Amino acid sequence: RPSSCRSPASSGPQDLAGVAGGGSSGSTAVPRSPPPLRVHNHFEGASLLTTKRGICESMSKLYLPLGRDPFGAVPLTFIVREGTSDPQFALWREAFEAFDAAAGQ
Repeated sequence: RPSSCRSPASSGPQDLAGVAGGGSSGSTAVPRSPPPLRVHNHFEGASLLTTKRGICESMSKLYLPLGRDPFGAVPLTFIVREGTSDPQFALWREAFEAFDAAAGQ
């Protein structure tokens, strides 16, 4: 008769780790740990939808031709490609200083 505490996918003592005496009666069985969870926050070839840069560019291309502000729908984003010499960096600095002054810090 199968044990009531064994999952249907369990096939026997080989599914147990740390078992004294190899799963014989009277021993304490410790179930194996599940494999580590693997989380992915991106998909190959889908960077226009799965990266901040891609989302920013996609939303800008969608909203700007319609005369709408894309940052009313997504957070204010700056894509700085060339360090401090990039024009986007200057825009970021202006926005940062404006927010800093508004916060009174």
